[in-house]
Amino acid sequence: MFPKIALAVPNALVVFFVELLPLLLLSLGIEFYGMTHFPEKIGEFGTASLIPQALALQYVGTQLVVFIVSLLIGTLVLRQVAIGSDTRVTWGQCFLTLCYCITPLALSRIIDAIPAMNTWVCWGIGAILTARALYHGIAVLLKPEQTKGFGLFLFAVVLISFLSALGHLMGQLVLQGRLDSLLKG
Repeated sequence: MFPKIALAVPNALVVFFVELLPLLLLSLGIEFYGMTHFPEKIGEFGTASLIPQALALQYVGTQLVVFIVSLLIGTLVLRQVAIGSDTRVTWGQCFLTLCYCITPLALSRIIDAIPAMNTWVCWGIGAILTARALYHGIAVLLKPEQTKGFGLFLFAVVLISFLSALGHLMGQLVLQGRLDSLLKG
């Protein structure tokens, strides 16, 4: 897949608005439907109940904003690290690479709609598939020197895993009603 993408040289913003954003909105919509129509256990010892639509909407909105912010921060940091390792890359190349490679994290939201699935298992599946995509995406789209490519890949995996885990944690805090109290106090 990545060699064809590299030959086509798509516009990063087109990929974001035409491919990633609609996929993210669809997966968050499915997750919202699952949260509001199927009983879900909240907290470690909580009982299964339907999540109120207002809370589910706040959760989905938080996830959307955090996902996009993580993508932008990831792009900026990845570009700086790539430039620091003498890899000539543009912001668009890094953004395009992350747009394609974090697609599994967006798709993992669909399986998170199943109440029986642990939300962190869903995130873990998405993170592992994202790491696999980054392995090929960085090599083909950023074209670092072979000696520096693996280090850039490892850095990108840690960066994206950290940002997405932080975003997922924020979403769980919203569902538990604890994010507001953390921000106020």
